[in-house]
Amino acid sequence: MNSDLLALRRTLSTLQGEYRKMRKRERSEDTRHKIELGGLVIKASLGDEDRAYILGVLLTGNRRKGDARLREQMIKLGREALRQ
Repeated sequence: MNSDLLALRRTLSTLQGEYRKMRKRERSEDTRHKIELGGLVIKASLGDEDRAYILGVLLTGNRRKGDARLREQMIKLGREALRQ
């Protein structure tokens, strides 16, 4: 009985360690994603703009993404800017 309990505790400890590693990796990926998005704001020369304005621009773009023609224009503009 004690050996079964000890084995379960070891398994639990191992799983907890793996969970902590997974959470750390997820947080790192999330942080990297946010840094990359912030870099896009800087690339668009919006770094000195009011945060509400930046959010408004993004929300407006999101609302209009159903417009296929505008979406293609924005993708083209963005790809050109990323090449610079």
